[in-house]
Amino acid sequence: MDQVRIRPLWALRKALAGWVALAACAAALPSLAKEPASAQGAYTRLEPLALYEDGTGPGWHDWPGNLGIEEEGVMGGPAGAIFNVSVPTLTPYLPDARHNTGTAVIVAPGGAFRLLAMAHEGHQVAEWLAQRGIAAFLLKYRLAQMKGPDDFGASMQRMPIDQAGVMGVADGKRAVALVRSRAAEYRIDPARVGIVGFSAGAHVAAEVGLSADARERASFVAPIYGGPFGTLPQLPKADSDDALPPFFLAIAVNDPVVDPGIVLGFTQALIAAGYEPELHLFKDGGHGFGMTRQGTTSDLWIEQFHWWMTTQGLTRKPGEPAHEVKTMPGPDLGGAR
Repeated sequence: MDQVRIRPLWALRKALAGWVALAACAAALPSLAKEPASAQGAYTRLEPLALYEDGTGPGWHDWPGNLGIEEEGVMGGPAGAIFNVSVPTLTPYLPDARHNTGTAVIVAPGGAFRLLAMAHEGHQVAEWLAQRGIAAFLLKYRLAQMKGPDDFGASMQRMPIDQAGVMGVADGKRAVALVRSRAAEYRIDPARVGIVGFSAGAHVAAEVGLSADARERASFVAPIYGGPFGTLPQLPKADSDDALPPFFLAIAVNDPVVDPGIVLGFTQALIAAGYEPELHLFKDGGHGFGMTRQGTTSDLWIEQFHWWMTTQGLTRKPGEPAHEVKTMPGPDLGGAR
């Protein structure tokens, strides 16, 4: 299969220094996040669901990222980022029946495949969606393990970001298949199971959207400040039988960690293959904003994502009329080009 290079591995402009800086402030970010505006409806948060019967899942024991550490760690207290995840789980956030749209979104936090920012890129996102009638499933995926909180930089040197994401991508695909298999239990439409991911989680989301297996390929995909790493396979054409799902992408121009060119390059590849992705390129926002309110236009990414879902018919409750999109016609130029 022909392949296209999407800039070298995130092009990590200020690469390791940027990631280490983010790791150092992992505890502070959740505390900056304000409560999402106006809750729309009640929801129920269920106990975490194991992704695999044996706990750790296939491939874990022989994987180089496994250092044999069984206990998870937390940076910055209970609200901080977690590390050394070896047993992946899904935590369901289910809207009440009155508000349920039948749509589900898997939420994949980021953290360079060494950490998971479970608050502002996880729980808060899942809560916001569930309050608006969208079943959310917070994915805690397997990570390249660290010897301790101070091992972040060395861990990045030991294993490149694409290799470190192998387990996370496998867990993302498994999560989609698992949620679909329990669609009746969760009162969702198996054809409306999407995924949103942040930073490293954006790579997970993108790869889930690109999966060749329809059972584990998401119905719609939202990589936020990230995308597929490294080499991108030739994309199937939009009019083919194996066409990709709709994509919503967002990143800030001043992102110091992920080169916006990677997201732009992926968007251009989608357009070239006949797709119509939606891209939000924010002037400000930096990296890792998630649900953090900074007074920038990136603060409204989730409202924009929700409106995009509405235009895709994904927020419509069963029995409701379809959303009507009225496209403005272009000016009549008398056939001139």
